[in-house]
Amino acid sequence: VSRRLTRRMKKELRNRGYGQAKIAIYTYKYLLVKSMDEESNFTFNYFTKELIDEPDAVVKTLLAHPEPMVKRFGAELLGSYIRAQSPVEHQLKAIEPLVATVCEVAGQGAGEQQLKIASLGAIAEYVELCHELKVLPTKLEESMGAVLKNLDTSAGASTAGEDISTVYRVMETLFRHLDQEGGWQKTDSVKKLMAIVQSSCSDQPFPLFAALVRHSSAPGLRPDERAVVINLALQQAPVYSLSAFSMALQELPRALTADQFSDTFQLRSTIIAAMRQLAQAVGDAAQMCEAISSVLRNHATPTKQAQACLDCALAAALVIPGFQEAGRTFPGGHAPAQLLQQLAAIITVWGPADSDSRATACQLLGAVLAACGPGLRDEKQALGLMDMVLQMAQNVSLGTPPDVAIMSRVLASCLASRQPELLLHGVRLSKDADRLWAVALLMLVNNLLSTLATRANCNHLLPLRFNIPAVACLSFKEEGGKLDSCSPVFEGSASAAEACLRSVQSEWPLDHWYGKVLDALCKGSILQTHYMHNLQNIIFEPFAAHAMPGLPPAQQLAAQPGTASSSGAPSGAQGCGAAMTQISSKLEAMARIRIASIKRERLNLQHVMDVLADGDADDFETKPPGKGVVPTSHNGVGNEVYVEQVALTDAGIKDMAKTYYSYVLATVGNGPLETSELLHRLESVTG
Repeated sequence: VSRRLTRRMKKELRNRGYGQAKIAIYTYKYLLVKSMDEESNFTFNYFTKELIDEPDAVVKTLLAHPEPMVKRFGAELLGSYIRAQSPVEHQLKAIEPLVATVCEVAGQGAGEQQLKIASLGAIAEYVELCHELKVLPTKLEESMGAVLKNLDTSAGASTAGEDISTVYRVMETLFRHLDQEGGWQKTDSVKKLMAIVQSSCSDQPFPLFAALVRHSSAPGLRPDERAVVINLALQQAPVYSLSAFSMALQELPRALTADQFSDTFQLRSTIIAAMRQLAQAVGDAAQMCEAISSVLRNHATPTKQAQACLDCALAAALVIPGFQEAGRTFPGGHAPAQLLQQLAAIITVWGPADSDSRATACQLLGAVLAACGPGLRDEKQALGLMDMVLQMAQNVSLGTPPDVAIMSRVLASCLASRQPELLLHGVRLSKDADRLWAVALLMLVNNLLSTLATRANCNHLLPLRFNIPAVACLSFKEEGGKLDSCSPVFEGSASAAEACLRSVQSEWPLDHWYGKVLDALCKGSILQTHYMHNLQNIIFEPFAAHAMPGLPPAQQLAAQPGTASSSGAPSGAQGCGAAMTQISSKLEAMARIRIASIKRERLNLQHVMDVLADGDADDFETKPPGKGVVPTSHNGVGNEVYVEQVALTDAGIKDMAKTYYSYVLATVGNGPLETSELLHRLESVTG
């Protein structure tokens, strides 16, 4: 039947008998429809040879005919042939050359309307088949171009929906069409086009969102056109919110920096609002910060795009307090470690060269720390941030009032890790800088001491706060335990700042001030409760490992010569008494902790002895007391010493000094041993 229809149709075309040819074509269409029935005993492939395979196949002959009506027959027959195919059985590659021909016919400026409709119908069937096969049409741009040239978005157009359904997977070509001649500013036309596209992909709106966001940074667009594209993207349903946020954080900074010589104020406002909206849709601080960290990996050097990315990330992070309670804080107070490292690197490495990035990174770090709840719980993270604060404190070029405020937030958050080393580390700030910066650091130390006094129950720290006149630095205010900046630059009286620094130096020699802080911390609940078994190392090691301004390292202290009045060592009876009291307090605290440790070890040993019920346990009990008992006299006779009984007096300290003096005479020969040298050596041992 197929061969007879082909011969009859070609004969009628040669004789211009278009009526008989039409009958043959409609017979083919009828047979193709019948081949789709489940009960049919033949498929569309029965007609493949005559319709498309042969050099003079029917469809090729019809499309090549000069008569528009005959071409329309060819387009209709091609559409029916494509419609009869399925994902199981198809001839996609064989029909693609014919689809290209149909696209050329449909894209011609003039011609019969019915021919264009038939051509668009064939294109629609081709796109639909590709969609079912889940492949990208190879004739993508040709199909899209043909549709755009025939698309009518006027109010009376009834076929617009059918036309745009053919471009479901080719939206980028549609966007390029709108790029020409200010198409994005034609509000009504754009709305209708987007409505048609949305109706075509209503079940999966994310591809349309992704295409719009990517296109927002396309070259050639004006800032106002980019804003239109971004607003259209935000109108899509908020599905896959985390993926949408990540994509926006990658693409929108490119849109913001694409126009170097244009006013981007309105575009910036649109992008910031978009990031806030997308962040609100995520609603989880941990997931959002992980996404921010992932995007920041692409920015290893300070660039305009990196700065724009930080601005977008900051806009999103500032929305975290508005999340639901479950997503407002990080699980367990553990912030994303990589994000903290990235922000610390931006602040300290980029900082001197890029003040804008540093300032934004400081604000972003503050927002991230706020999501830690009471504070950081991870010790390594806290130590790393403490080092960052020290680097900032030692570099005046990294200093503005907002930076100092962020340093205060960082220190307060780090204290939640309950590490004694952090408590000591936090007060080790440099004062060798310009006057206003030095006063600002003193105010930072005051705030830290207040925080320590509250969190560690160390009220002894409050008298150690520095006396700073208000006029010395007007850039800060301390409210509710927080140090906030009042101005973007340092303001204050230079003379008052200089007088303040001189007063502090004369009142608190640095070595004595550090010792006082340490002494107060030793009496606090954090050190005693959590680290009583290791207090001596805690006191000594941090100070030996880090050189502190104004205080020589412990290794130098042990070998210093006799008197050094400038070092702040006491001289005379009054100074000796004060120093004895200070050393006594430290040794007493250490002795108490050691006795508690011995007592705990003895209890553990007793428990083991009780468990052992054999003869070995009895033999073990008869042995003389070892580490578990502390004798009260040198001959080893006496009762056990308890924590409450430990008390060192000035006389006891002087006895220790006499013993040490005799030892020195025996080893180094005759000669006076200055009290100040002894005190320095005791300081080097006890921290």
